[in-house]
This record gives sequence, C-alpha cells and structure tokens, in this order.
Amino acid sequence: MPDVIKDVVKGVISGLAKEKRLSLEEISAVWKQVVGAKTCGYTKPTSLKKGRLTVNVESSPWLYELNIKSEQIRQKLNKKLRERKIRVNSINFRIGEV
Repeated sequence: MPDVIKDVVKGVISGLAKEKRLSLEEISAVWKQVVGAKTCGYTKPTSLKKGRLTVNVESSPWLYELNIKSEQIRQKLNKKLRERKIRVNSINFRIGEV
C-alpha cells in the first residue's frame, strides 16, 4: 500500500510542476504579444527559470533599448501570465543568436 500512495503523491507533484512551466513556444508567443512584431524580430526568449527570463537580442542598440524598457516589459509579461500563475521577476537581455 505505501508504494501506491508514493506513486500517487509523485504524480500529483509532477502534475503541479508541469502546470507552472511554459514551453519556449508559449514564452515566445507571449513575448511577441507584449513587445510587438518589430521588436520580436530582433529578439528571442531562450529560457524562463526561477522567475528569470533570458532573452537574446541582435545588437547593442537593442540591448540598450530593452534594458531601459525592461521594467515596463516585465510588468506587461506578468499581466499576461497572471492566470497561469507564472511570474517574471527579472529579465536578462544578452547579445546572441536570434
């Protein structure tokens, strides 16, 4: 009997963990809604781990502009993600492959 309970608890915990995760495609779709098609063309979200969103940007000017707007973008992302109970605490922009 303990093995059955253990398996049930493991399944419930695993299901809860999956609920809070977004696929990279889902993150990219929300990103595009928030920043718009133009900015999206020069950026690429690469991960969301422990509330930290990492986004590659094409160039230094984009890096500069997005760092200035990061708090505004973060707030808009959180508004979109609220119903999924996912929160972005910070955004890390870096120059990389888009």
